[in-house]
Amino acid sequence: WRHAGGATVKFVLRAVSRDSNGTATDIADSWPLNATTLDEAKAEVDRQRWSEAWDVANAFEITDEVGNVLAWRPFREDGEDVSWS
Repeated sequence: WRHAGGATVKFVLRAVSRDSNGTATDIADSWPLNATTLDEAKAEVDRQRWSEAWDVANAFEITDEVGNVLAWRPFREDGEDVSWS
């Protein structure tokens, strides 16, 4: 992943489907983040208003540039925002 202008992306947000055990079974979409730290990446995602209309995805994952999952959370539970794990 690279930002416009060629800078390397440090974090990527993925919309994923997680099963009842918490295992990601499908990646519905992904987006580069502008953040330089994991805490900034979480805050960047939390500031956005996301549509939950995906047919497959039910959670977000933040990964590093090679795809290692650093944090994840469900979209919402009982209509409330959920903390990152």
